Amino acid sequence: MRKILLIVNPVSGKKKSTKLLPNAKLEFEKNNFKLEIIESEYKGHIEKILNTYNIKNYDSCCIMGGDGSFHEAINGLMKRSDKLKIPLSLIPAGSGNSLGRDLNILNLKDAINNIVIDNKKSIDIAEISCNNDKIYNFNIAGWGMVANIGINAEKYRWLGTSRYTILSLFEIIFKKTNNANITYYDENNKK
Repeated sequence: MRKILLIVNPVSGKKKSTKLLPNAKLEFEKNNFKLEIIESEYKGHIEKILNTYNIKNYDSCCIMGGDGSFHEAINGLMKRSDKLKIPLSLIPAGSGNSLGRDLNILNLKDAINNIVIDNKKSIDIAEISCNNDKIYNFNIAGWGMVANIGINAEKYRWLGTSRYTILSLFEIIFKKTNNANITYYDENNKK
């Protein structure tokens, strides 16, 4: 019997996780999985859980939420002081579900089926250092207009996915500009 730590973000995607959870439990139990379920309580909680929780006895950790929830999970694992890692899986329950689209798992059955058959895929993770802090990223890194839209979109979650389109139009109309100095290093650490 495989043991999964299921971390649920109850507010992602207009509380989609809360609606999916009963069916997810049934599917996991039907496929002989043992679940421990933890509900995140605040922004950053998933990162804290995976950074400090004893994960030694789990075969994997499944995140039920959106891309932000998965971002927190990756950061929690990557920043562990004991360097312990376990596979992460996703049941997409967010607004945009970019990673779910990339993995072609946009519904509960497909997501759980990938977990059941142990369909693993490696993904690249970027390490970004800024102001003496490290952030790990898995699907998109944005700056300027893209970042402004993402930050502002949090205030308009009630609009659903259309908030990104609406806020993009505002960014274009008001032509906000951003300036930056970029320093890069090649593989030999030369500036």
